[in-house]
Amino acid sequence: MYIVFSEEDANKLKESFELDSSFGSEVIVLNDDFSVGPLKDEGENGVKRNEWIANMILKPVEETQEDEIKIVSDYLDEHPEENALMWIGPNSRDVSGYYLMVSNLKKFGQRISAIWLNNLPFINEKGQIFYPKYLHEIPAKEFLKAKKLAQPISASTYETDPDEWQKAISENKMVRLLEGAKKLVGKDAGVFDSELISQLNFVWQKSGRIVQGVQSKLKYTISDSFLYWRLRELIKENRLEAQGDWVSGERFDVRKSGGAPAAENESQLNG
Repeated sequence: MYIVFSEEDANKLKESFELDSSFGSEVIVLNDDFSVGPLKDEGENGVKRNEWIANMILKPVEETQEDEIKIVSDYLDEHPEENALMWIGPNSRDVSGYYLMVSNLKKFGQRISAIWLNNLPFINEKGQIFYPKYLHEIPAKEFLKAKKLAQPISASTYETDPDEWQKAISENKMVRLLEGAKKLVGKDAGVFDSELISQLNFVWQKSGRIVQGVQSKLKYTISDSFLYWRLRELIKENRLEAQGDWVSGERFDVRKSGGAPAAENESQLNG
């Protein structure tokens, strides 16, 4: 079985099954993005993690952290002949998910392996070398080669890496950023607020353009949903103004507070 950390990554991985049927296997997706949000149910203002995630992605969340661990554990218990292989890209979501898994699957020992994609060169569709941040950036045929680099998780790794996750839980920061291959650094919820605000002026702009602009400039990986959530929080704090369905949607217009009425009347929208 393979373990990945987003549906988009899973879909790309499955494309490689068509190239080599022996490569195909069960793919389990850990849908929760553990790089953001409280890790304990005493996050900001005492909010529970699932409530916070639902508020961020604007839809109910059914699975809990324990559910996602149980899905993997149950599968391995029911299929003792199979092993699990985690695909880990150099982004905070994958690395956070890895730490969660390695902290809870010790009983399976070397039945759990990992492929770390940081600093690994791949060939894109144009035949050029590149270094992907996410699995879904990798052409299907390249997965066949990368699998050969899988390494079973060692006993010493099971002893040391869970400490990193316990540290993150203890800090219970709202954002975990990847600094280097496996190092996660906790940050407060507003860590990217200044970048969001710097993209704005007193003219209405599309929220999507603001989010994309920030993502293109950051050296860190952060989800669209988190940045939209921060825009909504800044609007609630009256640091930004919005028009459109900003409360329950992601398509709205936004600008700095205090814009002249003339700009609004003229509907000067970018894009």
